Amino acid sequence: MFSSPRRSARRPSSRSDWNLLRGFLAGIAAISLAGCSDDSPTQPAPQGPVDAAGAVTVLGDIYEARSLTAFTVLLSDDFVFRRNVAEPATGALQWNLAEELSLHRRMFDPEGIPAGDYPLHADLWPQSIQITLTPIIPFAERTDLYTVANPQGALDSNRWIARGATYTTNAFFNLRGETDYQVEGRAYFVVLEDRTKRLGDAGKFLLYRWEDLGQIRQAAEGPAVDPHTWSDVKSFYRRGRDVPLEVAGLIDRLAESYRTRDRALFSGLLQSGYGYRFVFDQPMPDTGETDWGTAEELQVHRRMFTPNDRPPRELPVPADLVVESIQITLAPQTPFLERRDLYRPRGPLNPSLVFAYGANYATDVFFQLAGATDYQVTGGAEFIVLEDRSRLPGDPLRFALYRWSDLGMSAAVHGAQVSGVEEKSWSTVKSLYRGSSPPDAAEALIVDLARAYMQTDYAAFEVLLSPDFIFILDMPTDTGETNWGRTTENRIHQRMFDPENIPPGDSPLPFEYWLQSVTINLNPQTAFVERPDLYTTFDPPGPLDPTHWKAEAATYGTDVFFQLQGETDFQVTGRAYFTVLEDLTKQIGDPGKWLIYRWEDLGMTNSVAVERTAWGDIKRLYR
Repeated sequence: MFSSPRRSARRPSSRSDWNLLRGFLAGIAAISLAGCSDDSPTQPAPQGPVDAAGAVTVLGDIYEARSLTAFTVLLSDDFVFRRNVAEPATGALQWNLAEELSLHRRMFDPEGIPAGDYPLHADLWPQSIQITLTPIIPFAERTDLYTVANPQGALDSNRWIARGATYTTNAFFNLRGETDYQVEGRAYFVVLEDRTKRLGDAGKFLLYRWEDLGQIRQAAEGPAVDPHTWSDVKSFYRRGRDVPLEVAGLIDRLAESYRTRDRALFSGLLQSGYGYRFVFDQPMPDTGETDWGTAEELQVHRRMFTPNDRPPRELPVPADLVVESIQITLAPQTPFLERRDLYRPRGPLNPSLVFAYGANYATDVFFQLAGATDYQVTGGAEFIVLEDRSRLPGDPLRFALYRWSDLGMSAAVHGAQVSGVEEKSWSTVKSLYRGSSPPDAAEALIVDLARAYMQTDYAAFEVLLSPDFIFILDMPTDTGETNWGRTTENRIHQRMFDPENIPPGDSPLPFEYWLQSVTINLNPQTAFVERPDLYTTFDPPGPLDPTHWKAEAATYGTDVFFQLQGETDFQVTGRAYFTVLEDLTKQIGDPGKWLIYRWEDLGMTNSVAVERTAWGDIKRLYR
């Protein structure tokens, strides 16, 4: 493997490219690159190949020189690059000459990306490329390519000689950002020899096909080096043209959901499978909270858009806050750029599964209300959108809103007063529609459960459970176990939330399972209803005393993302059935007034682009 020295950026000038082309066309002796500073080593220009193997050698030289001109001359008009696996974002298995040249223009000369194409993130700009291509199976003629069996069309054997060979590929991309890329794999090259040309003529040997055969082995991942295949690296530079339009289109749909007060359209924008957060411009004065997740956001917008559609026991939207219409303009202030700081190891996202893009918008929103006072939001917001690489173009879930950060009110209007209109931030307006159950209710207990997970607070978790608590698995374990009680549940969560302080004598938790963070959304799918059957059941621990306890139960959707210290994170996307007890002997506000009696894992639902698992599976890791 190459080391990863940091060297000053050097890019061939246009005159250098001309020299490279002259060297390629005429096969003259190497000449020094023009425009090099005294402290930068000069590089010889690639010379024209004298045989098929020479064409591959020239390919390596071109990469190190980053010459788009010489690269263009080397490729056949019918060139095809074949991936080792389908491209996750598009499903593409191969692409043609035009696409290959486009991505190498972005790789070799990011400053020269044409107007209208999407700019390349500065972290991906190469400072240097080191490459070694070593033959392991020599060139042999490919007579099958002269027949209709050739998917690119039969070659004319009177003009062309086609030869193919297998190479090991070892390339190191020294990038401007903190993370470099390493390719250690194999590739199959097909080179054409033009019978009509003499040795030394331009186009005598052309690269016809480049097939990525994948990695030889999983390259060692270091703190600043990511191992990838050729296909991965090329895709990082290939994507661009449709992405900004689709990402910006998602923000357009967000604005449309507000204008039409369309709950279904709005909720569809948040379904990333990685959790969603709305971040306040400043902490909430009453609770100190700084953000909330999907469940809270959907509840806020249900109450804002359809105030009459509320579950039993939820407090109604005040009449003065009922929305009559919303006028909204979201204007981009910065283009969407890739947020590589959100990728591992610095962030929670795995770029082999998902890409992240962020942009700032100016927000101008007018809420016409049923009361005497309307609200105006004039400020800024940062939106972060995820692209799920497992989904094809056109899939409505390919792009989803991951984070919406309120940047506060515009300084130009802060404090301005218009009769009948109050200037407010997004955070303030949303908090006014925040649903609330009575302060001591079953729903509030589930909110406390989610908060204990978000804060990985074992002390807050253990006080939520009834002495007779039972967790019920979605399916039996290998030993036939179907449930466990409060003692096991507490042990699991102590190990999960506080692995540094596992009691003496207990086995340590493997470091790869230590939590970095938990993002959780528990969404009610049914209202809590009383369970009178629990007052007469003979199942352990026996019937409940209805003069002491009131039992209620509801089904919740569970969307939980566990970011771990190891390479694999876990996603719980499913359903759970919670049974909650109200202690009728206690007053509102007393500790233990509400307790979780049963937690039944109902299993997984839809697939997401991380390792999927059920609640029971997660908990067993920490037993």
